[in-house]
Amino acid sequence: MIRVTQLSDPHFSAAGAPTHGGHGYDAHASLDAALEAMATLARPDLVILTGDVADRGQPSEYAMASRQLGRLPAPVHVLAGNHDYVVPMQAVLPSAGIALSRTLRCDNWLFLLVDSNGAGRVRDGTGRQVDTPERYAARPRLDPAEEAWIDDLVGCTDADHVFLWMHHAPGMPGVFADPDHDRRLAAVLERHPTIRGVAGGHVHTELVTQLAGRPIFVCPSLTVN
Repeated sequence: MIRVTQLSDPHFSAAGAPTHGGHGYDAHASLDAALEAMATLARPDLVILTGDVADRGQPSEYAMASRQLGRLPAPVHVLAGNHDYVVPMQAVLPSAGIALSRTLRCDNWLFLLVDSNGAGRVRDGTGRQVDTPERYAARPRLDPAEEAWIDDLVGCTDADHVFLWMHHAPGMPGVFADPDHDRRLAAVLERHPTIRGVAGGHVHTELVTQLAGRPIFVCPSLTVN
């Protein structure tokens, strides 16, 4: 058995800076509460944080996040959300026990940490993908290259089970609904019956739903919900 704890959307901000227009609450206190709850349960084998680590994508926020996430009782694997800017995140966040992994093999499971932020990135003159200034407000998008990456890895692995982790979970209600994102991800799931489910965050709400017959798990935020 593999025990995985999912956290999402802590939106760590500079000391004293309010998040979400002043409505966000203290992510440090929320993490304290999460640690207290985790202490009553069996120790997880790993923690996966599904994005929006920082509120404004600033290096100081990732330094703070690295210190706070280092308190967790298991290795932490982190993917980016729309509020995360890739260069400062990659440069500052990783430390002993905190990794920006794309793939994880756990016994007969393969975990893929998928980038659903394609709408917030463009190619520059060197061919690199870089963040746009408006990344934080971008809608979810699974780029064709990201779809192909999933296809390639699922087609190559000998794992019996695959699980997708991403920031923008599909099948969301209301203002977070994105039919194109749902359609593209449903096509991926239909191509690969060994993908057993998807987990994400972004909407700051606990939710369980389905897409293409697979469960979709949505984790609430460590800040305003």
